[in-house]
Amino acid sequence: MNIAVKNVVQRTTDTSHIEIRRAQLEHVPRLARLFGEYFYETQWGMFLTFDEQKCIRRLSQLVQQEFTPHLVAFDGERIVGIISWHYDMQYTTEPIAVMDETFVLPPYRSSNLGRKLVGLALHMAAKHKAPVFNFPIASGLPSTATLTNMLRKFGGEICGVIVRCIPQEEPYGRQK
Repeated sequence: MNIAVKNVVQRTTDTSHIEIRRAQLEHVPRLARLFGEYFYETQWGMFLTFDEQKCIRRLSQLVQQEFTPHLVAFDGERIVGIISWHYDMQYTTEPIAVMDETFVLPPYRSSNLGRKLVGLALHMAAKHKAPVFNFPIASGLPSTATLTNMLRKFGGEICGVIVRCIPQEEPYGRQK
């Protein structure tokens, strides 16, 4: 019996030398540039304008807080990927881990780096006693299907839809 294999992604980039560390304040300017690159790869770049200085100010606050981990992948001193999330306990007694960003530079997407980042985030959330890790995926990147499949391999299941609504001046027609 012959079986045709389609869409097999060959893992070609070795990541054994890549170090993953928690973001520090001195990493923020480079992280902001990485976030800008990520932003303009997403569909958001078609509708919104990225503000690097605003990003720097916000990241400077976030990376110093315990409840908003940012893990950064370094190839030498070059930042090649990031994963960030926050813990939410507004309505629950246990923390819910909520994914904020996951991004790997294009040359590293044919590696296992994304899997390493997600696996480490899941492990850290479990150690933080978060029984749920919510992954809202709304970037519209072509790699969304790959990320969704990877999350399924980690035991995740699709349990919602995120919709982008475009505000209208007169949402229900002309008022009389």
